[in-house]
This record gives sequence, C-alpha cells and structure tokens, in this order.
Amino acid sequence: MLYVIIGPSGAGKTSIMECLLARHPNALARVVTATTRAPRQGEVHGREYLFLSQQEFSQTQVLAATKIDGEDYGIPVSSLSDHIGKKHDQIIILDVAGAREIKKAFGKNAKVIFISAGYMALRDRLIKRGDNLTSVDLRLKDSATTMRAMADASLVDAIIQNDEGYLQTVVDAVVDIIAFKP
Repeated sequence: MLYVIIGPSGAGKTSIMECLLARHPNALARVVTATTRAPRQGEVHGREYLFLSQQEFSQTQVLAATKIDGEDYGIPVSSLSDHIGKKHDQIIILDVAGAREIKKAFGKNAKVIFISAGYMALRDRLIKRGDNLTSVDLRLKDSATTMRAMADASLVDAIIQNDEGYLQTVVDAVVDIIAFKP
C-alpha cells in the first residue's frame, strides 16, 4: 500500500511521517521525492529529499511534478520502483495535484490522508521552522486551495486535525488508519 500524506504547509506532515517511520521501521518505507530547493538545517540528501540542481531535476523522470514557492518537486520514478515488490508499505508527502496523480495511477493501492491545522498554527509553524515572511505569505495563500481538497471524497480517505501539542495523538490516529500488521 502507498500512503500519501497531504495538507497545507506547516500542518506537520513531515513530523508525522518521521514519527511513523521511527515507530515502524520494518513495516513502512519513505518514498524520497526530489526538489530543487536548498536543504533546510538538518535535512540530508537522500533522506528527506533528493536535493537536485535545476539541470539534474530536468533530466530525472518524475511523477507528480509541481512547483512550490518557485522550486520544483517530484517523485523520481526510481524512488517508487525501489519499493515495488517489497513487503513493507510506502509513505510519501505530496501536494494535492500529486496525490490526485498517484491516486489515479495506483487506485485502491493508494490511500490519501489529509492533515489539517488552523491558520494561526500553520503561520506560527512556518515562521518557527525558519521560512521567510514572503514564503510564509505565499504558503498560507496556497493553503486555502489545499484545504478545499478535504471535501473531495474521491481523493481523501481520511482527515486528521493536527492541533498544537497533540503530535503523538495525530500519529496514533494515522497508525490506526494504516493498521500495521504484527
């Protein structure tokens, strides 16, 4: 199964995925996506993203290609094929358009989990992680479009609210959706 996490910037998607991977390292594998943006502090090439130059990205076969805040993102086909036929599930963070593309390609073998949060929580988290104010404003404007995807029952399989201070409760809710087998 391929689990797709979507939601607005600052909703906690990466934190949730990291907790899931730490709890279930033998049952869940991260699909590493590619981006042309610079790594944030603590991010490692090949772990959070494949950090590529614009030229490298344009020469890579990707699915669900998108631009966010002027930077390219996409799923290298090789990242998905690395997991095909293995006994563990896969998890990936995408935007709404990417989730639609994956849902179309994988059908019932892809489940989309929408992580939601309030406007002020999103803003505070974006600022806290070091995004500049121009980027924060752009991402918050994009969040309105992203939030409308919650109403799309043909796309979203589950919606979870990530309120401040409840990360472990949110992770538990995602674990219940994934229903890991012992």
